[in-house]
Amino acid sequence: MLFKKGAAKTKSASSKLPDVDNLFKEIKPEHFFLVKDGIVLKSLLELVDALEFMDDETFRYHVNDLRNDFYNWIKDVFNEDELAVRVLSANDKHEMQVVLLREMVRRLLPLYEKKKARKKSTSKKTKQKSKTA
Repeated sequence: MLFKKGAAKTKSASSKLPDVDNLFKEIKPEHFFLVKDGIVLKSLLELVDALEFMDDETFRYHVNDLRNDFYNWIKDVFNEDELAVRVLSANDKHEMQVVLLREMVRRLLPLYEKKKARKKSTSKKTKQKSKTA
């Protein structure tokens, strides 16, 4: 195994959206993922980026019939069981990228929509104040 299991499963008590934080959280160095080619991954976003340029031999070292190191890392370090299962079903590195990116967008979209709604609401209030002044 290329990382240690354990303490990374804690969630921030002050977090409003732990599922989003979970995907983008900083992990401790003992939970970094050491790729066969020497690259060190510190986040799921770095995994997405690494998959873009990873050669097939390196990918197959980590993902084959006997194991899926990325599945284990996502499940054990990020505590993302459902996402890990979807990653497990990916047939190649590009499909794995798509699975990860779709999940990131799915979780970030509500935040974007909420921010957009707040901005719209603030804009309406400003217009109403200027009309009454």
